[in-house]
Amino acid sequence: MNVRRGRLEDCEAIGRVHVEAWQAAYRGLMPDEYLDELDPAARAERWRSALAGDLGDGGCRLQGQEALLLVAENDTGALEGISVVGPDRGGDDPSTGELWMINLLRQSWGSGVGAALLAAATEELRGSGYRQAVLWVLVGNGRARRFYEREGWEPDGARKGDSVRGFDVEEMRYRATFDRAEGRR
Repeated sequence: MNVRRGRLEDCEAIGRVHVEAWQAAYRGLMPDEYLDELDPAARAERWRSALAGDLGDGGCRLQGQEALLLVAENDTGALEGISVVGPDRGGDDPSTGELWMINLLRQSWGSGVGAALLAAATEELRGSGYRQAVLWVLVGNGRARRFYEREGWEPDGARKGDSVRGFDVEEMRYRATFDRAEGRR
């Protein structure tokens, strides 16, 4: 298992992982029609656009903001997970970063890939000078919530609704505070 920064040549695999991860993780939480229509090639093109530019190794521009893309690859070099970290998109505290996403192929669930990817993402946030970080997760995504809690993240009571995709979902925020001396939560 290797976690590294994403590159332009990864975009086809990133698009595939992104779509397959959503289709597995959000089945029953989002409409089947929406999930079934997700297109790996279209996602790959979005990632190609996000990574194009002069932001450096793994640097990407999403939703008008700079962020960092990490990928988890197995021993054969096949991608199994992706993660994006950056500034807190919903806050105004410059000491708070955000885990924008972490997505894994279903066959990687419970294998340690997610923990390795989350640890690398957390280290990137901490190394960027953030003292704490937040993430948003669908309220009904019990598997993800248990994972984050096992990894030391805690719900902080904030919730929000989102209907940008044409249907309603409710999200809740988790938070982690970093131990600056040891680089851990």
